[in-house]
Amino acid sequence: QPGRGSGGSQSTNSSVDFLDYLIALSDASAETPPQIEAISYDNGTLNLQLVTESDIALEELRESIAESGEFDARILRTERKEEGQIAGRIQVSEAAL
Repeated sequence: QPGRGSGGSQSTNSSVDFLDYLIALSDASAETPPQIEAISYDNGTLNLQLVTESDIALEELRESIAESGEFDARILRTERKEEGQIAGRIQVSEAAL
């Protein structure tokens, strides 16, 4: 639909856009894909609410996103859900120069 996805017209000084974040997330989660519950993108920051199989899997995902040096990724919250499931929130932003 025309007019949808107008987020690309936001004025930021960032060289990273929403698609770059999604590509990094896809690459990072190739081996053990998380269950993504929510994604939000605002002013150059991607917030992910997701479920992984363990704390270790969540940390490995965070490390994998930040591995290139292009992004900073922080785990904001973790919570044990069911047996073998960890809910987490990761915030991803462009790495500082």
